[in-house]
Amino acid sequence: MRLHLKITTASFAVAASVLAFVGLTEYRVQRSALEQSCGARLLAIAATSAPWIDPASPEKSLRAALRRVQVANGLEDYDVYTLKPRADGTLEFTASLRDWTGDRSYAPPAAIRPILAAILNDGVGRATPIYTDRFATFVSGFAPLRSRDGRVAGLIEVDQDVGAFLAQARRQLLAQIWILPAALALAAALSFPLSLSLTRAVARLIEGVAAVRAGRYDSPVQVTTRDELRTLADVFNEMLRGLRERFAMQRFVPRHTRTVIEEAVRDRGEDAATFTPRTRDVAVLFSDIRGFSRVSEELAPDRVIEMLNLYLRQEAQIVERHGGSIDKFIGDAVMAVFEGEDRFVRAVAAAVEIQEALSGMNARGAFERPIEVGIGVAGGPVVMGAVGYEERMEFAVIGAFVNLASRLCSIAGRGEIVASDAAFSALGGARRAERMDGVALKGMSAPVTCYKIRREA
Repeated sequence: MRLHLKITTASFAVAASVLAFVGLTEYRVQRSALEQSCGARLLAIAATSAPWIDPASPEKSLRAALRRVQVANGLEDYDVYTLKPRADGTLEFTASLRDWTGDRSYAPPAAIRPILAAILNDGVGRATPIYTDRFATFVSGFAPLRSRDGRVAGLIEVDQDVGAFLAQARRQLLAQIWILPAALALAAALSFPLSLSLTRAVARLIEGVAAVRAGRYDSPVQVTTRDELRTLADVFNEMLRGLRERFAMQRFVPRHTRTVIEEAVRDRGEDAATFTPRTRDVAVLFSDIRGFSRVSEELAPDRVIEMLNLYLRQEAQIVERHGGSIDKFIGDAVMAVFEGEDRFVRAVAAAVEIQEALSGMNARGAFERPIEVGIGVAGGPVVMGAVGYEERMEFAVIGAFVNLASRLCSIAGRGEIVASDAAFSALGGARRAERMDGVALKGMSAPVTCYKIRREA
């Protein structure tokens, strides 16, 4: 063979090898980015949906729950299933968004069997790598569905078919390998900026996935390419917006309300609009600013709101520090709920700290006008339940002891704390107080005994 033919052949081989290497690298990078970004999104959807699904529900109810998951997360082109383990160690489908035809048994491919076994064993959701079964090629997110006694009784599966993406990536790879040497050389020369752009895009996607795994939802991915990676980035950012909204809304739901919702969904699979009211023993703290109407008349509205927020933030932090939960803000009044065996001790301790904190803030001139509050503490069995209608629900804490705490707050003077007989008795003599017998309270059928708590122990 002549030398120029050898050189031409060698040049073609080198160019083809370089382009093949670049193509294979890009294919692997795109595949890896697809696995990580899709896996993180699908796992987040499955994990946040699982607590709301009761695996023991009838198939019709399960399908309705899956439909809500689909609509809430914009999954029109995705598959969502629930599965349960059989006695022989295999799995079967229990509900799907599709109509069933044939056997419901599911024999997972070898690539994901260890993942499913681990989830059923330790109850921790996981995303899969790209895998192929008898239906298609997928990335999936699996999360455990728990029975009322807390056992893992099934799985929710959220799938994304990635076959078309991979087929397109493979076609691109083959086209790069078999073009003419000149085109290969040109492609090799032009591939560097493209590879750099893709690498940066993938790096940003990986950074975004790492941020989600760390619980940060404020890092959208900025990808400037106009390909599947841009589509993945857009989908990823859409998922981030949904997660940010969900976690932002939690700030408007009291902690004890979230606990009731979680327990109801986990134990009974109840819909939020039909939660069964339940009775709980709680301590209730009411506080109210004295003379706030006059302050509102003397100051500009923006100054009033600024002063009120400064005070409410301080009080809320103190309540949270003592294990309480703000139930609601009622203008300048605050209602907080404490649960647990030492609920009265913590509620009174929070009340004392609130009064001491306000005294210090007034002394430092933190407010344009000094703020002084009266606080009432009472407690006992109350009813927690949803009130309202389908389009606007609110969880309410209702009962005679809530009214008692409010009435005790109304008779508390500036800087005073008035506790019910039961609340003071629960302190076990840890604090001194002035006993008040035969106190008539508005709306109460009989006089009550209460105690004016002293701040010093």
